[in-house]
Amino acid sequence: MSLNNGGVIDETDFIGTSSGAGDSGKVNKLNAAGKNPAEFVEFNGVLAKQTSGVSVTTSLAALAFQAEEFDTNTFHDISTNNSRLTVPTGKGGKYQINGSIHFASNLVTMIQIRKNGATALAQGSGTGISASNAGASVAIVVDLAAGDYVELLAAIGTGSVSTSGDQRTNFSMFRVGV
Repeated sequence: MSLNNGGVIDETDFIGTSSGAGDSGKVNKLNAAGKNPAEFVEFNGVLAKQTSGVSVTTSLAALAFQAEEFDTNTFHDISTNNSRLTVPTGKGGKYQINGSIHFASNLVTMIQIRKNGATALAQGSGTGISASNAGASVAIVVDLAAGDYVELLAAIGTGSVSTSGDQRTNFSMFRVGV
């Protein structure tokens, strides 16, 4: 059968060939949805970052993110609820969520990823290695449904200080599976 006539092909159309994956003589079959099962899931994700510092105190509070490096499906809104990354309609699945915070001072820091304003998913802490460099990061893979949102929260041990207000304070989420 010719490949350009719109017909369906099978392994008998490729006598003596290999898929190139060490499966001599085998050809990937389409799944029930008509897709090649070896296809990658399309990339969906967001990387939000700060362009100005946000005050952090001893009370755990959500951080605002004023800009995006990229946002494939409107996960983040820089003007409304800019602390949230929200799963768009039809994009539920498994997500890798990452958060990082940076201060220009030596502080004890706590950082947390929270789901839907109530459920703590992951938590981390850190301290500075110098008087001008402190921060923390946290990451987790979780199952999220359309409409779920996550926030990155932070607190410090004493007083009040602003984040560095640049890309070193960032929040991201990437769909890694369905």
